[in-house]
Amino acid sequence: MITIKETLDEFQMQVADLAKQGKQRQLRDFGLRTGSQLSWQGKNYLNCSSNDYLGLGTDQALQRQFLATHQDKIEQIAAGSTASRLMAGADQAQLALEDQLEQAYGRPALLFNSGYHANLGILPTLSAVGDVVFADKLIHASMIDGLKLSGAQFFRYHHADLCHLDLLLAKHRHKFKRAFVLTESIFSMDGDRAALADLIALKNKYQALLYLDEAHACGLLGPEGLGLASELGLVSEVDLLIGTWGKAWASMGAFVIAQQSIKDLLINRSRPLIYSTCLPPFSVAWNSFIFAQRGRFGLLRQRVRELAQSFARALGQQGQSPIVPLIVGSEQQVILAWQDCLNAGMLALPVRPPTVLEGTCRLRFSLRADMTDADLALLCGWAKDWLAR
Repeated sequence: MITIKETLDEFQMQVADLAKQGKQRQLRDFGLRTGSQLSWQGKNYLNCSSNDYLGLGTDQALQRQFLATHQDKIEQIAAGSTASRLMAGADQAQLALEDQLEQAYGRPALLFNSGYHANLGILPTLSAVGDVVFADKLIHASMIDGLKLSGAQFFRYHHADLCHLDLLLAKHRHKFKRAFVLTESIFSMDGDRAALADLIALKNKYQALLYLDEAHACGLLGPEGLGLASELGLVSEVDLLIGTWGKAWASMGAFVIAQQSIKDLLINRSRPLIYSTCLPPFSVAWNSFIFAQRGRFGLLRQRVRELAQSFARALGQQGQSPIVPLIVGSEQQVILAWQDCLNAGMLALPVRPPTVLEGTCRLRFSLRADMTDADLALLCGWAKDWLAR
């Protein structure tokens, strides 16, 4: 047995060890955000680290329009929800938003507080000991945490390697009751897209449910920004589609699109849904406002796509999404790249293990629709100079 003081001293030593290794994370106090610019430590930088792909989060005209729309009924939109939906009741704004989602996607929808909450709560509800999960090697940490909580056996297939997935399914699927295939549509650290049609063919071949996290595709892909499945006309073939409000739609919260039986089961058994205070009505109203206007954002989606493709070409890449990584290798190298990027007036934060694999440290550039041509020239010029060294 050790004392409280010894315990706290040990925690301090762990932090000191992280600092010694150059791995200590710290919260940064970023200042004012104006369009694609943000301030930090008294200087202005081009913001290349936000997931605000469409620039809606700093669109003051859009925010004023929202407030004006709700001015006469602001007393009906509470700032806080005060309890879970099962305790406080299903707020009309939440029900209306779920109805909007169902009309758009063609299947029932259920709101969650965040993408992390959704992934943490859905997988343990639907899968258990005796089931099996086949997950892309690069899925988000929240999906990994969810499948670990489920108790199901899981296998990781090489990133985007559907031949490897096919081999794993052929070898293991028949040994288990239920099976799930997990993937993102746009991968958060690499920015590439899943081969969705091929994944659907495999999940049907082996009778597995397909779980598709569209967090980084919501707002961006498809004619109305509903994601990759919508862009390809495959929504009805995806068993569980997870979307989020916290990235291109510049808010907070998440949702799942699935069959009614799945929605009903989640309401009854998903612990994050049952035991967490739900999204405040004010945030839900903003989500509903943004979602209703998704058709307006076509030019923004086109703009960010063109910016990303131009920057990706400067790095010798294809550019499948606004996420454009510059992989530099070691932690020491990525810190040097980050400092050089800062000196050039751009903020693209370094990403290191355990978020990415050892040897793949990177600067993760996120392009935004409100970046100017001058911003793009700055990005491309820096990229070419860095690669030429």
